[in-house]
Parts: sequence; C-alpha cells; structure tokens
Amino acid sequence: MRPPAAQLAFALAAIAGPAWGAAGDALDKTGDAAARQRYVDCTALVASNPGAAFDSALAWRYEDGGAPAWHCVGLSLVALGYYAEAGEVFERMAEDMKPGREELRAEVLGQSGLAWLQAGEPSRARASLDAALALDPVNSELLVDRAQAHAASGGYWEAVDDLDRAIEYAPSRSDAYAFRAAAYRHLDILDLAADDVARALALAPDDPVILLERGNIRRLAGDDAGARADWLRILIEAPESPAAKAAQTNMERLDVKLE
Repeated sequence: MRPPAAQLAFALAAIAGPAWGAAGDALDKTGDAAARQRYVDCTALVASNPGAAFDSALAWRYEDGGAPAWHCVGLSLVALGYYAEAGEVFERMAEDMKPGREELRAEVLGQSGLAWLQAGEPSRARASLDAALALDPVNSELLVDRAQAHAASGGYWEAVDDLDRAIEYAPSRSDAYAFRAAAYRHLDILDLAADDVARALALAPDDPVILLERGNIRRLAGDDAGARADWLRILIEAPESPAAKAAQTNMERLDVKLE
C-alpha cells in the first residue's frame, strides 16, 4: 500500500521546512535506548508493511524524531517504489548532518544514489555518489554503485575505471568482477569479459546473476550450447530469482533464432 498523494506531498514539503535543520543533531538520539529501539522497529516494519512504516516514521518525525525518523521515511519510500522522493530525503539528510560524521554521511549519500538510480535518474545518482566518494574514496560499495550509474547512461569505460578501483580495495567482491564483465561485454571486449566472469564464478559459483552474465557472454561469443546451459541452470536452481526471468527470455530468443 502506498501513502496517499496528499500525505506524501506533505511529507516532502516538510523536508524543506525549518524543523529539518535539527536532523543532524537528532541523529545522535540513536544513542538513547528507546529511540534506538524505535528505529529498529520502524526499519523492521519497512520489510513487512512499508505503508505502515511510512506512517509510523512520519508521525515519529513530527514528534522530533529527527534524522533516524527521516531515514526510516526514506527507506519506506524506497520499499513503496517512490525512489526519487527517497533520493531527496537521503540527500537532505546528508546535507544537514553534523560535521565529523563523514563516514555516515557518505553512507546516506550512497543510499541517495541508489534511490536515484532506481528512479531512472543516473545523473542524479552519480552526483550523490560523487559526493559520497569525496568523503569516503576507498569505499568499494560506493564505487560499485557509481559504476552502475555510469553504465546506466552508457559510460562503460567510466564504469570499468570505478570497478578497477573497487577490486583493488576489495579483491574478493564477486559482484565487482561480474559488473566489470558486463561493462566489457557492452564494450565488445569479450575476452576480458570472459576472464572477469570466470573470476566472479570462482568466488560465487552458484550466483544466478553471474551465471546469467556468463550465458550472455557465451552467446555473443557464439557458444549457444554453453549459454543455454547457464540459463537453464538458473531456471532449475534459482527459478524465483530476478535472473530467472531474463534467463527465460534469453532462451526463448535463442530458440527463435535456431528455428
């Protein structure tokens, strides 16, 4: 259930209101046991009933819940599919946080970047992630996220650059190798793509997303049987995964081509 439009507009208007300036100071309320528990309860509710979590977080905000309440508002908005609105919330949180909280500010900006990416706004996503990485330049998570933002607007070489750095700082990240493989595939450098997907599978041999990518690379390299084997494995072993739908579509297209 999504929040009513009028209630959502009211919440977003409040972001720019005078009470928002207290958000940075209010973040320290997580040191209070009661406030910390309320935050835990609110974020747990996001998973089971994001509409109720939104209502609860908004009410808490107007009880002077500050940044913890707004963070739960943002998480609720993400869960409800209001990605751009969540991006705005996280951006303003980061702007108004107290000095000396650079690592936490970078994390919130990273969440803003992901929200903007889900909203289909890669430029806004990159802006948030640029700001996050200025605060925490060796954070591999932020680098992987910015690489996805680059790729979303066709900047595959920029994505490769960020993934190179992510792998340098965190060489056991299978997703970084998989994303770099996808970037090389889009750049039509299939030998490097195949090398990276092999490294990713060595780290996570059963990951359906990586298997999907290997199938894509195999298909482009002319190995139809290998591609089919990867996509079929996904359908058998992870039929409910997001990768399964893409694998099914790819197999259907391959079947049409072979007919």
